[in-house]
Amino acid sequence: MQKSPFGFHEGEALLKLAGYYPRLLDVLLESVQNCIDKESERIMIGINQKSRQISIRDDGDGVSQTEFEKALTSVSSSIKKRDKLGRFGLGLISPLGKCVKFTFTSTPKRDPRGYLEWSFVTDDLRAQDKISGIPMRTRPDMQFARGESHNVRGTTCVPWRTEVRMENYTPDRQINRVTIESLREGILDRFGPSMRRNKTLVVVTITNENGDRITQEIRAKEFEGTKLQDIEILERDSGRTKFSLYTAK
Repeated sequence: MQKSPFGFHEGEALLKLAGYYPRLLDVLLESVQNCIDKESERIMIGINQKSRQISIRDDGDGVSQTEFEKALTSVSSSIKKRDKLGRFGLGLISPLGKCVKFTFTSTPKRDPRGYLEWSFVTDDLRAQDKISGIPMRTRPDMQFARGESHNVRGTTCVPWRTEVRMENYTPDRQINRVTIESLREGILDRFGPSMRRNKTLVVVTITNENGDRITQEIRAKEFEGTKLQDIEILERDSGRTKFSLYTAK
């Protein structure tokens, strides 16, 4: 049996997959999901509307080179296979098409000085019929450390293990519209239970086009909604039972 040749443009296909998250808000929420999956206690989101730069940093377990590469190879099956690795892979490429360039920098928890940085340039990837790989470099100038730390000569101590940094994100206001309110609502709605379990704090800082800055801390409350009157029931067989109820948000 004869066969006709078949193929596809890998660069364009990658950007179409990244379009599964059409807005910057979707990208940020997926990045928060990845941070929470890594057991992060502190997530820092910085949005500079003046310079059109975004950073998402967390102090979770970090990502090794092996895990990163497995995630990249799982991107094509991520939409159907919603495990953590598959979701991480699709979320990893989600900034493509919404910024000129983004970098992913991380070190695994076991190695505080093992930082690696991968660079994704939207136009370069779009132009590639066959993607040969994602450029990577080591970052020996960085070391993970919490709290007050003195920099070792030739290194800078940072309080995060993973950073996603987006440069020159799209000026399209339909895509780039993000507010603290929309982030807060999306984060608490999607990740409230996980944040309570991990005691995760999300700190959002937005710098507007005039250079004014606003910062807000986001924590998941133990309970949402309005508290109802406590009810106690006393039964001979079961003893005293107390119900503390709240109305749904």
